[in-house]
Amino acid sequence: MVRGYGERLKKLRRLGLSQAWHAAAFERASPLPDLAEILRDGDEEREPQGDDAMTFNLASFAAATQAGEI
Repeated sequence: MVRGYGERLKKLRRLGLSQAWHAAAFERASPLPDLAEILRDGDEEREPQGDDAMTFNLASFAAATQAGEI
């Protein structure tokens, strides 16, 4: 029960941090994106990511983890 309470607090903290981050990001955005784009569920069909994009994303992730950013 105590572990569950701790996990709940961790989730709430992460949610609060996520909300603060998004509020700051939207404050800096000019112009704001359409609300429908922000609220989408992610269930829409997307184009598959190409090889170049995957390579770039993996290299960026690897560099960030080596730099201690993640």
